[in-house]
Amino acid sequence: MGFWIRRLAHETSIHRYDLQSAVGSPEPIDPDLAVDGIDEVLTVMLVRSKPDDDASGSTITVRSAGLAWTLAIARDVVTLERQVSDRADAQVSGPPSEVLLWLWGRGPMPAGARESAAADELRRRLASAT
Repeated sequence: MGFWIRRLAHETSIHRYDLQSAVGSPEPIDPDLAVDGIDEVLTVMLVRSKPDDDASGSTITVRSAGLAWTLAIARDVVTLERQVSDRADAQVSGPPSEVLLWLWGRGPMPAGARESAAADELRRRLASAT
């Protein structure tokens, strides 16, 4: 039951943002909910994504609210560690709402994060997983 409550809370928050965006007055997603949403999209959806023949094997660290998720994106599997990696090819960090909306393809890359091939690959893999 807990899985579905979590899933519906995140689904509702994204659709609420979509609706508010459509009428021109989007508000950020609550920081605590957004942090849990980042964790959910990375640990539940991304790590269960389909194989990708174009995967480069890059690593990327996602950081927000003092937490970090480092992802290694391979053809058959995405592995995740809940820590910062010095070996990451790229890093995306920012306020929880900005990071979550970027992960879901609903917003630009968070301010201060740099565009990179690894970040683009993460977004492509997420788009196919969600």
